Amino acid sequence: MRRPEEFAEQVAEMYVSGVSTRKVKRVLSAAAGDKIKMSRSTVSRITERLRAEWRVWKTRDLSELK
Repeated sequence: MRRPEEFAEQVAEMYVSGVSTRKVKRVLSAAAGDKIKMSRSTVSRITERLRAEWRVWKTRDLSELK
């Protein structure tokens, strides 16, 4: 994980897998050491973005699929 997008992808994947936002920082630190500086609020922002994408996805128009 070298780019911010990779961090966001990993956080989103952990969130979808059921890892709480509080545990994400510990998981990332265990994987990459002390080089990661990610607050719980950053994790929350990433997961909120994921929730926002999900809200859009679940309300998409499916009328063309008939």
